[in-house]
Amino acid sequence: MSFRTNPEHSEPLASELKKLRAENEKLKRKLEDANKKLRRVPVEFKFNAAMLQPGLVLEMYNQTTENLTVTVRAFRAIGNASQKFRRVLPQLPVLKQDPTEIGHAEGWAFIRGDEVEISSDGFDPIKVIVL
Repeated sequence: MSFRTNPEHSEPLASELKKLRAENEKLKRKLEDANKKLRRVPVEFKFNAAMLQPGLVLEMYNQTTENLTVTVRAFRAIGNASQKFRRVLPQLPVLKQDPTEIGHAEGWAFIRGDEVEISSDGFDPIKVIVL
């Protein structure tokens, strides 16, 4: 069985198909980017100078509307020291003056060069080096 096409109709259709394919690729890239963001542990964090002891304190804030259990692994190449902490971060809204902290009082004063990993079940971990 063969079909005959009218050349007048095929060019607009081919052009429309090309546009739809390009739009489809754009949407695929947006979806992939969104999925990457969704898989990252939803935690905002920063390091601040400790008030009473030398070193830095890790401050963490949950970015979700449910409590979030995280594991923080700290590694120091000098002395080959490491420690693991498990914390439950309270759900949003969390006031900026009430972070969940890990520092000297918890047994680890962070210093420059420490490697830190923040992980939680179902998410890709965050890995940073303290600067």
